Amino acid sequence: MDNTPPNYRLSEGFQLVPMEDHLPPAGWSDSLCSEQIDEGWHLNRFDYRADCEEVVFVQGPPTFSISVFLNGSGHLSLDNGPALEIVPGSVFLFHAQHPTRGLNQVNAGSHMFGIDFRFAPSLLDSFGLQSLGCLMRAFSDHGSVHDALLMRRQASAPLRRIADDVMSCRMVGTARRVYMQAKALELLSRIIAFCEEDPPLPATLRQADLIRVQEAVEILTHRYSEPWTIAELAREAGINERKLKLGFRTFLGRTVHDHLERTRITAAQSLMVDDDLNVTEAALAVGYSTPSHFAKVFKRRTGISPSAWRRHH
Repeated sequence: MDNTPPNYRLSEGFQLVPMEDHLPPAGWSDSLCSEQIDEGWHLNRFDYRADCEEVVFVQGPPTFSISVFLNGSGHLSLDNGPALEIVPGSVFLFHAQHPTRGLNQVNAGSHMFGIDFRFAPSLLDSFGLQSLGCLMRAFSDHGSVHDALLMRRQASAPLRRIADDVMSCRMVGTARRVYMQAKALELLSRIIAFCEEDPPLPATLRQADLIRVQEAVEILTHRYSEPWTIAELAREAGINERKLKLGFRTFLGRTVHDHLERTRITAAQSLMVDDDLNVTEAALAVGYSTPSHFAKVFKRRTGISPSAWRRHH
């Protein structure tokens, strides 16, 4: 039985188009209520309950989007990228200059409720966002690949309020269009304001400690297959364990274990595609002693089993 997720394409008007014959409806991805609020601006609203788990590939046009999930559970990922978890109060930023494919996974019984503002890439210049590097540190999780960005963080109270206002708006016509433009810009300005604030260096970390934390990141990037412990990595990087863990949480927004796990799964994906390794070979190559443990972590990270992922790639 082929468990490979079905493929869909998101049109310029955000309608889901099957890329294969006889595909079933795609559930949440097909439930978006889309409205154009200006040339190159779209608002997508969703209020949908999933009766069963949904896993689909969706290819979309070039876009810059901000999504706020007031409710929902599942994962989003770019093709070949790590999965980012959807939880109530998540905000996602996505940017791609070319058509990009991703995997949408919705948990059974999940109530997907929220908003998604989309802007044509040509509008970024007018917002002063020719480079999105300034937004990177505003987001705790990154699932970026190549020239596409997918990032996630928990929404602040003002961001959740904006989403609530959009979902409850009953205006029509010109008044609604102007209101939605204002909300889209308010949402964007809140995120920019957050990322322009310089994060303070914790009192217990010095600049020299930051350099050693960066060295630890490099060590895991190149030596991910080794059986690292916190103590061994701290000793290798020349920093104590407490500062190592604090440095990862402060500057990467994740734990050492989480970062190593992400690095291993990304490396395994590359090995299965570029070197044609099977699932067991890839698992052993990146540091997992048993394929079953690797498969469990892989599915939790990407929303799909490694064998199904490999078949499709």
